[in-house]
Amino acid sequence: MPFYSIDPLAEMTRTVRIPISGFARYEAKLGRSIRQEVFGKSMRSAGKLVREYLEAETLKRKIFHRKTFARSWRMVLGNVPSSVRVYNKTYYGSVIEYGRRAGARPPPSHVLVPWVRDKLGVRGKEARTVAFLVARKIGERGIKARPVVRDPKVQAKIQKIVTKSVQERLKAAIARTR
Repeated sequence: MPFYSIDPLAEMTRTVRIPISGFARYEAKLGRSIRQEVFGKSMRSAGKLVREYLEAETLKRKIFHRKTFARSWRMVLGNVPSSVRVYNKTYYGSVIEYGRRAGARPPPSHVLVPWVRDKLGVRGKEARTVAFLVARKIGERGIKARPVVRDPKVQAKIQKIVTKSVQERLKAAIARTR
């Protein structure tokens, strides 16, 4: 089961721990070069696969906003050598992932204007008025969370993708040393 924790710098960030069996043995064989070899090159290829998976998963869950949210997933190497951070770089990512409680301060209405134009087809000054009304209603009712990264099935799939990529790089690196 993957371990994850909230990164205090970004609400939407998740740290997924990657278990690599025999990592110390690989490190002893390959030395310090293992970190750059495995966690540099394999993370780039795994990152692309994880982004594609999360984009498909987001669209499957019908979370749309010009497909911007779906295309904004990122994965970077974590602080711990065997972990990665998975996050969505949109400013509203945490609201989608965690929701918004009822009775909270409403969001700024100007950030809802593009949504009002896209979803409701309202233009001009009227779009700002409608955005204000939508923001006020969000403040009253809140927004239900629509978690993507917090879903255990998604975390397991991310862990599987990353682990497979890392293990392939480790095997390739060991084969080259022989």
